[in-house]
Amino acid sequence: MNNTPETEHAIMKHSARTTRVSQQGTSLLEVLISLLILAVGMLGMAGLQTNALKSSQSAGERSSAILHTYSIASVLQADRLAAQSYQLAAGAPDPAGTTFLTKSVAKWRSNLRQELGDSATGAISCTAANDASFGSCSVTITWDDSRIENSTQSFSLTTEIPL
Repeated sequence: MNNTPETEHAIMKHSARTTRVSQQGTSLLEVLISLLILAVGMLGMAGLQTNALKSSQSAGERSSAILHTYSIASVLQADRLAAQSYQLAAGAPDPAGTTFLTKSVAKWRSNLRQELGDSATGAISCTAANDASFGSCSVTITWDDSRIENSTQSFSLTTEIPL
């Protein structure tokens, strides 16, 4: 076969036309694949954001529990004589009375429920000072930290306070 410049030009022209015809719709397919990859990436980012918010709220509740522990520690140390024999179980109702300690503990438990949820509770167990040791109180705060329906995750923070 004799390849003259005219036949080479005709072959190249036919080959270019065939390539263009076979590539029609390719850019549309590339755009659709890119959109799919972008959508999957955005869903992943939304999931990460959700987990970050859950972790942030959980950390805030732990910080709040620590602050509540410090607040009741101040009350117990302020009224050492009454605190040396004070006992309050986690499931017990809020104390009723007119003393500084009972009013403060009732308000403390009310604040716990307000900030950490209705299931939050606080317990206090104190021992009196004797010849061998100083008095101390153990303060325990328990609250529900579940973020998903039908799951329970309970946290408990216990602090030993010298009197």
